[in-house]
Amino acid sequence: MTDARMIRRKTLIPLLPLAALLVIYVTSLQTIPNGSEHYFMMDVGETQIVLNTWGTLHATGYPLYVMSGNLTVAVLRLIGVSAATAPAVVSLIWLLAALGLIYALMRHLTGRTGIAALVAAGLRADAHGLDSRGDS
Repeated sequence: MTDARMIRRKTLIPLLPLAALLVIYVTSLQTIPNGSEHYFMMDVGETQIVLNTWGTLHATGYPLYVMSGNLTVAVLRLIGVSAATAPAVVSLIWLLAALGLIYALMRHLTGRTGIAALVAAGLRADAHGLDSRGDS
């Protein structure tokens, strides 16, 4: 196998699990305003409002998330993304960045692309379960 093909293969293989996770995540992307009183949804409505109005999120404010989110939401709104969907896209971007960093760290520590991809995919798959508090 030529060097160029090997480099291309090493670059594309990690993107396959990421692409699969992206498809799964996009199907659950919140595209409507939050109107729920459910405990799990309280932060969703707050985030939708804050990222559209340059507000403050919680007491600590999450400054990096809010400032970058406000800018990203403003750009997304300019290209026609709805006010309810744009904050979800911001969270998607941060999710992809975090998974990319986890993948890079695992690949560095193990030297194995497959293990790194499985760990990153497993963390994303388990993240929904970690958010759950057991009530419905």
